[in-house]
Amino acid sequence: MKLEILMTSNHQSHTIDWCELSTVTGDIVIQPGHAPTVVRLKPDSAVRYLLAHHESPSSIIISAGIAHITRTSITIIATQSV
Repeated sequence: MKLEILMTSNHQSHTIDWCELSTVTGDIVIQPGHAPTVVRLKPDSAVRYLLAHHESPSSIIISAGIAHITRTSITIIATQSV
């Protein structure tokens, strides 16, 4: 599954096994085949993800943003916390 994080300061692209997002309505875990949706991310929350073929999750803190989820990808448009 592909994860893209787009911010004004940088752009990240990863191949991942799963991603956990904190949305304004609760936390969700996205895996390949997830139902397509668009969600608003909870302010000042972490985006956690497991890179393909890794054992420990990675994360990034964002100030605000949205996520566009398809069955094969996640695109996050966000502002990053300092």
